Amino acid sequence: MFLLGDFNGDGINDISILVSEKRTQKKGMIVFFGNSTQYFIFGAGTKVGKIGSDATDDLKWMERWEVFKGKVAYETKFHDGDMVGSTKRRLSNKGISMWSLEDGEPLAGGIIYWNGKKWIWIHQGE
Repeated sequence: MFLLGDFNGDGINDISILVSEKRTQKKGMIVFFGNSTQYFIFGAGTKVGKIGSDATDDLKWMERWEVFKGKVAYETKFHDGDMVGSTKRRLSNKGISMWSLEDGEPLAGGIIYWNGKKWIWIHQGE
């Protein structure tokens, strides 16, 4: 499975493909920018974002993923393990939204997007 979207804002489609690390079978994705040989690995043994309290190197929890086309997202904020609200975040480019599900509905996950210099993780949900 793969996603197509202009994740770096240069007007050329980029591609994200689901992958697994051979040695450990950890799940993840790789993103290739369409205008270069540049690529980025998330999960599959490479840490990404904070899922719960720790950065994770295995996206086995990801049950849904899609291109996030919105310009605004709300990042869930935590204090001492409790959800305490959210912060509005403006996105400069399309992102990749990924979720774990409960009863077929998004429970927790987030959006990863390129801000022009680096990838940013926006945690959403529980």
